[in-house]
Amino acid sequence: MVKNVIFNHLTFIMSRMTTIGKAGRLVIPAQYRQALSLTEGEGVIISLKNGHIEITPIEASIKKAQQTVKQYLSSEDDLVALLFDDRKEDRRHE
Repeated sequence: MVKNVIFNHLTFIMSRMTTIGKAGRLVIPAQYRQALSLTEGEGVIISLKNGHIEITPIEASIKKAQQTVKQYLSSEDDLVALLFDDRKEDRRHE
């Protein structure tokens, strides 16, 4: 049993080879799409980092951004109000 769990885990984290098709299209293997709950037509963020391409589901990117913003806000801060105030200040200087 433990051996199967380790094998399945290693299989999941191992790289897969795929090819680039017409117009630069890249097929994401089904196992990866299923693991990330990606469906046809769903948006992803694609980034170039240290010579590698990173593909992130939009939902995961949104959650990461929200967590980052929360680090800089207190529980009493109203982000929407702060953004509106910031925009009003920008308009005064236009």
